[in-house]
Amino acid sequence: MNREQFMRELERLLNNIPEGERKEALAYYEDYFNDAGPENEQQVIAELGHPYKVAENIKEGLRGNMGYQNSGAGYQNAGYQHIGTQNVYAGNSAPATKSANDPMPTWAIVLIVLGCVLLSPFLLGAAGTVLGGVLGVLGTLVGLLVAAFTAGISLVVAGIAVFIAAFPSMIVSPFLGLALMGVGLLLAAIGILLVMAGVWICGWAIPTFVKWIIKMCKKLGKKEETQVA
Repeated sequence: MNREQFMRELERLLNNIPEGERKEALAYYEDYFNDAGPENEQQVIAELGHPYKVAENIKEGLRGNMGYQNSGAGYQNAGYQHIGTQNVYAGNSAPATKSANDPMPTWAIVLIVLGCVLLSPFLLGAAGTVLGGVLGVLGTLVGLLVAAFTAGISLVVAGIAVFIAAFPSMIVSPFLGLALMGVGLLLAAIGILLVMAGVWICGWAIPTFVKWIIKMCKKLGKKEETQVA
């Protein structure tokens, strides 16, 4: 039996109830199938059972005054009722469903709070580890910056000193003087390269790392806002 056959048989079995109730009962089960989706059609039919059983449940609900209750102004609709293992239609009110905005049950809130308390040492430890790693990397970059500037300037000064000392040595030994000039120039060149490396660390590496940290913090903030919403 497919959905069409189920609904056609149910409509035939409900011929002896008021037309308005029949239409709304059929609409209810049509919506039930639509919400489940075509891929779950056979599962819905298996859950509902034979149309005869569904029709009898609906009629039983109406006969037992679950669909209509007498009041001073006439009959008042009582909506859908749960009979046996099924949610069956017994009036034209929509069945009560849990809204996404309904408050969270108290037991769930208690469990979440207890979980946060129990896991807080581990969470704090993990956060401390991450923060320590970030500060460690930043400290390493600053240390390299200071070392590069210090070593570079020292080598430049030493190279200039050796280069100047080479002139008197040329009087005694031209070869020694030229060698000292070469050593002085080499030391100065290495020093300049170290100073340039320090400038690179200061002007690109550290700002880039800081921007990355800020970007990651913003992403985490947006993710938390999305989860809360």
